[in-house]
Amino acid sequence: MTRAFGNSRSMRRAWWLILALCSVPAAWAGPFGVYQHGTVVPPPREEVPPYMNFAPLKNGVESIKRSADRYQAAVAKAQAQGAPALSAQVLDSLNTDLLKIQRAFLSDRGLPGRPWFKHQVYAPGAYTGYGAKPIAAVREYMDEKKWTEADAQVPMVARVLEDVAAAIGKAADKLEAATASAR
Repeated sequence: MTRAFGNSRSMRRAWWLILALCSVPAAWAGPFGVYQHGTVVPPPREEVPPYMNFAPLKNGVESIKRSADRYQAAVAKAQAQGAPALSAQVLDSLNTDLLKIQRAFLSDRGLPGRPWFKHQVYAPGAYTGYGAKPIAAVREYMDEKKWTEADAQVPMVARVLEDVAAAIGKAADKLEAATASAR
């Protein structure tokens, strides 16, 4: 029955990626430190301009967390001992909804300067080759100190996160309804 509820390993990886990467620090630091006397000394921190607003990203992550918690509770209820089995039609429908969750991370406009990369949370960096850049639309502009452009990308990525939360919520709704009607 676990296959019917998606690949939990992939879901965990996606969760940790989103939660870890959307926790944007108050000051921006580059990815590398300086090795000095046996320890890594971080580079000097550069202040993020005060007009940058990361609240939409954090709100999107919180929405995803709430939706996922609801979905997880629905899965636990559906898998509880003594719960009636769900029909193959319901499971197929749930699997389709779960596929749509991953697709909700995609944007038709793609990344700035690279419209062929559609994933808004996890994509190869523009200047790192195959090295991944989380939330590349925002992070790469920040790395280049293009603060206005980075700030303009925040609401667009946040909208994608809200779409993901809605997709998870839809799957939770369907699973809750199916579990309630099967009793």
